[in-house]
Amino acid sequence: MVETVVERFGAIDILVNNAQSPAPGSLLDIDESTYRGAFESGSTAMWRLMRACHPHLVGGGAVVNLGSAAGIRWNPSGPVPMRLRRKRSGDRHRTRGDISVQ
Repeated sequence: MVETVVERFGAIDILVNNAQSPAPGSLLDIDESTYRGAFESGSTAMWRLMRACHPHLVGGGAVVNLGSAAGIRWNPSGPVPMRLRRKRSGDRHRTRGDISVQ
């Protein structure tokens, strides 16, 4: 996907991470495979795309990682994706210094 964009446009100006396949059900309702699938499509996919795009971001390039308010206000009986997004809030702080492009 990244190679196709770079081939067509020459560089990447911005990456917006805003997608995740939810794991339906609460903590005790889902199995590990379903949980892993949700995590792979969320935080892990976000990390992979940031790494893949990094060499192609132009001088003022930006990475925007979106999450939901559910990541701040945890609901133990809510869907599992709400708990997965909690991790994303911290990703912004961990990656801020690493993403800068010269």
